[in-house]
Amino acid sequence: MLALLSMAGASGAFGEGSASDASIANSPISIYNFVIFFNKIILFLVPAIIGTTIYKDYKNNFNTILHTYPFSKNNYLFAKFISAFLIISIIAFLVEAGLLIGTKLPTVNPSQVLPLSIAPYLQTYFIYLIPNLFFFSVIVFSVVLLTRNIYTGFISVILFWLLKEIFIRLIGYDSIASLLIDPFGENATHYFARFWTIEEKNTLALPLKPIVFYNRLMWFFVALIIFFGAYRWFSFSQNSLSFGLRIKNAESLTKNNFGSIIKINLPRTNYNYSIFQQLKTLWKLAFTDFMFITRSGAFMSIVIIGVLFIAAILLQINPQTEAKTLPVTWVILGFPVFFFSFLIQVLTFLYAGILIHRADHSRFSGLISATAVPNWVLLFSRFLALVKMQILLLSVIVVTGIAVQVKSGYYNFEIGHYLFDLFTIHLIGFIIWAFASLFIQTIFKNTYLGLFILILGALGISQLPSLGIENFVFRFNDSPNSDFFLKYSDMNGYGHSLRPYILYKFYWLIFGVFLFFISLLFFDREAANSFVERITIAKNRFNGRLALSMIVLLVSFFGFGFYLFQQENRPENKLLSSLQELELLKEFQNKYEKYEKVKQPRITSLNVKLDIYPETNSFSAKGKYILINKTTQIIDTLLIKTGYDEITELSFNTKAQVISEDKLFKFFIYKLERGIAPNDSMTLNFTINNVDNSLLVQNSNILRNGTYLKSDIFPRLGYFAEREKKIPNDSSTFENHYQSIDADLINFEAIISTSPNQVAITSGSLINEWIKEDRRYFHYKTDRPIKFVFGFNSGEFAVLKENYKNVDLSVYYHPKHIYSTHQMMEGLKASLDYNSYFFGPYQHKQAQIIEFSRSEGSYATTAGNCIQISEIRFINDTSNIKEGGIDLSFYVAAHELSHQWWGNQVVPADALGAIMITESVAEYITAKIYEKKYGKRSALKFLNIQRTRYLSGRAEEKEEEAPLYLVNPEQSYIAYGKGAIALYTLSEFIGEEKLNSALKQYLDKVKYQIESYTTSLEMLHYLEKTTPDSLQYLLKDMFMSSNSEKTIQYFDKIKL
Repeated sequence: MLALLSMAGASGAFGEGSASDASIANSPISIYNFVIFFNKIILFLVPAIIGTTIYKDYKNNFNTILHTYPFSKNNYLFAKFISAFLIISIIAFLVEAGLLIGTKLPTVNPSQVLPLSIAPYLQTYFIYLIPNLFFFSVIVFSVVLLTRNIYTGFISVILFWLLKEIFIRLIGYDSIASLLIDPFGENATHYFARFWTIEEKNTLALPLKPIVFYNRLMWFFVALIIFFGAYRWFSFSQNSLSFGLRIKNAESLTKNNFGSIIKINLPRTNYNYSIFQQLKTLWKLAFTDFMFITRSGAFMSIVIIGVLFIAAILLQINPQTEAKTLPVTWVILGFPVFFFSFLIQVLTFLYAGILIHRADHSRFSGLISATAVPNWVLLFSRFLALVKMQILLLSVIVVTGIAVQVKSGYYNFEIGHYLFDLFTIHLIGFIIWAFASLFIQTIFKNTYLGLFILILGALGISQLPSLGIENFVFRFNDSPNSDFFLKYSDMNGYGHSLRPYILYKFYWLIFGVFLFFISLLFFDREAANSFVERITIAKNRFNGRLALSMIVLLVSFFGFGFYLFQQENRPENKLLSSLQELELLKEFQNKYEKYEKVKQPRITSLNVKLDIYPETNSFSAKGKYILINKTTQIIDTLLIKTGYDEITELSFNTKAQVISEDKLFKFFIYKLERGIAPNDSMTLNFTINNVDNSLLVQNSNILRNGTYLKSDIFPRLGYFAEREKKIPNDSSTFENHYQSIDADLINFEAIISTSPNQVAITSGSLINEWIKEDRRYFHYKTDRPIKFVFGFNSGEFAVLKENYKNVDLSVYYHPKHIYSTHQMMEGLKASLDYNSYFFGPYQHKQAQIIEFSRSEGSYATTAGNCIQISEIRFINDTSNIKEGGIDLSFYVAAHELSHQWWGNQVVPADALGAIMITESVAEYITAKIYEKKYGKRSALKFLNIQRTRYLSGRAEEKEEEAPLYLVNPEQSYIAYGKGAIALYTLSEFIGEEKLNSALKQYLDKVKYQIESYTTSLEMLHYLEKTTPDSLQYLLKDMFMSSNSEKTIQYFDKIKL
């Protein structure tokens, strides 16, 4: 049924929005992805089915009787395995049947499905599902057969998955060994399909290359070896195989006074039923259960493999950038914890069932039921044991993390950060799952059914929004920005998202405690033969303090939930989905598209006073524009769009009347009493204040430290709406440049104030600095006009400065992040040298890099003479460079400074191909700079990353791939990836000097050209003039064609 519903949803059976418009639901690769997903779910059924066939004989002590029957070991083992595996095969077959039937429902969208073909279903069933399930069935069967413990079967599945991840991460995803070592066969299939385009994914058959079959055969034979090894080991008379912690030198007490009569004075028994005694009993029972969990060999194996798994993640090089990040504490507490959390969840689900049903399985429940111990002590002791297990596993992360830090020579351990992140932020979520696990395992008497329900529930929560359930008050143990810990910043901490996270966890904790009380009602103490009897027992228990506590919890839960529900549905807290944003854009276009061609004056000057208040996460700005009418007609209508998250007030130096005020879109239309004549000017004054942060949403970009406030807070002129870019030979594109429709180059001056312990930075030269009334002021002014692209930074910075060839270079960084600053400085100097030599002098007196909080993004950008770089780039491990890794800090600095020539001196028109001029050229130049610094081999390694970026991005392209000279701004994989390798390849064919000479001629022609902006066609013209006739095909194939094979072919040729 799950498979049917999943395929039906992908086929559009549930209406618009339930499926992707670009992907075909039942294409071979789509069927394969569904099958692999359900394969992993079925793995959790394997121990329950395969393991039970053996375990039930020993659980019921029937094995001694059964083994007296006249059958051989062959008959016994093969009958057990084949019968159980047949059931697994039928379940797998039902998955395939569900996927097939899901495409045949009457409500499916015909455009989302292909005509029926049985081949993909048969291939995925016999090549992937059956071999995978056979292998893991053999593993589970063998483990349970030898240990007589079904739970080790579950653990073995988890262990094998962890081992597979560790080995693949160590040897690399693209190596031949990794294609063979993956027991699922995923890596081999993914390797051959990783660069498929959407069209190829929709039409091509599965890439069943020989290595896929080698993989399948190898693991089939491994399974046979394991099976026959277990067969040889097994004996009807053997004891179970076990390992774990054992108490050494234990002695048994032996009675040695047989035959004598001794008078014994028995001590008087004191009965103590006080709450203190019950708490002592609870603690001892919890300790006993905790030791039962942790002394088992299976659990110790999980801990050991878990340590290796975390270490493998932390010590490996990022395969996307070939760079390594220093193991600062927030890195260790990022993705490793994200992956390890799933393991802790599954173990919580599993051991909750083991502890709840442990007494029944050991036939000890009757004796426990007769003890004078309250139900809450028995149940809460199990809860406490689970929480102790969770704390132990989280402590493993601390120990492993510190060990990795020591190995890497990093000694700033930040123990407080470890403790707060793991034992406050994460532990509370695990505690809530512990309550839920005990509830499910108490209600369902079958451990495996409870485990399966919990796993499905945990996986299903993330899918609730697709079913229309978007409010977090209805999504168990979820909260807004629940992955906020992945964006922790040394500069700004956890930021705004911590408070709503704690509120929602407290809300779900109340519900968790309520579930615990329900578990008390249904706790299996009295003998009950049916669920109806259990309900009757629960009704009888619902009285007194228990009933009162449950009522109070339920009222609190609903009351708190109602409050949060109201908060979620307040307009300022509503987060729009991408579909809703698209609908609003269409509404805006339908309403105001008629103003698209209304001429507007140009912003030529901005003077602003900005006050930043980090303590209150707020700012206030007051400024003015000088607007000049550069058209040939009088302008009497102003179209003004203000910042969406800001409160803006406008005034003019001439009378103006508001004729339209749209507060939803922040779009205003003013009628000027006296129009602006051609070449005349007017002043627009404004005050801007941020919208305060709400309970759930961060509206202000002002942070406690590491603020980066962008220029989009300011009012803009004209009809601003996303629209398709025009081709570069359309003359209407020449009027505006690619980053603005209301300004060319502007004069910029700013006075910024901030807290006395922070430094404020923006574009321009620092004219003056002073402190007044406990505020620190900075006055900046540009020495030449810049684009209307700038930012404001405020933070507690250390600074690295150097005057290099009469240019003041600076790197402003968080005091803890000194690691990569010298690499960045070297990148600035190398870029200044290369670009000045080939393309002319640098236009400013300063170039400065400023670090901003990673909670605001992980990118880098250029604004005026400033380069804003996320803190993620300030913690690169520079020791990795000596081992052949990419110097990412050097690269980013060199790339961004290159934009001073390609993006700021050459400013392209607002047309297709604009970012070929800016990003492609800058990326090519960076490759050449990198080559001169680290050698050609390192440069080619860097370009290989761009090659992969291009092919991977192309695989996700939903539209037809554009030629390089017509690249869209959204197609960064073309601009960066293809653009870099195309220009570098061209330089290798015609020579670096000749290519750079052509680019220099082009730059000299269009430098600061604002009357008629340049396009990619004009740049191609200069390349054509320089390229010999015999090599013109390179321009045609790499720049003017979308043929990826030719570009890759030429690039691969220069690497030989």
